[in-house]
Amino acid sequence: MDNKKIEIKENKSKGKIIRTHCNNCEKEMNHEILMDYYMSGILITNCEFDLTNGRIDYTADFINDYQIIKCSGCDTISYRSYNYYSEYQNDIDDDGIREERYPFSKRRMEKEYKHLPSIFKKNI
Repeated sequence: MDNKKIEIKENKSKGKIIRTHCNNCEKEMNHEILMDYYMSGILITNCEFDLTNGRIDYTADFINDYQIIKCSGCDTISYRSYNYYSEYQNDIDDDGIREERYPFSKRRMEKEYKHLPSIFKKNI
């Protein structure tokens, strides 16, 4: 049996200043969150393989924050998806946080696709 404890809020972080990479400035800059859709919660799964107690509750925490942000340096508006999932923490170097940005920076695209054959790199 699965249970969910979920909180959903619109514009929870509106007006907050965050420091993140600006794809236009190509460096870390302050950004204002213009609007966001925030979801967080705990997923609870009941597992019945404990012979002593009869049941074990297994939990996983998550945060999904979908944001429209504005760079304080160049005033570029972009989309940022900030996600945390406790199950992403698979080793000591992984904090469970994922961040996606749109539009993507050209530098990021070159880094992620550096092993492609040169015929494909012309279009990136």
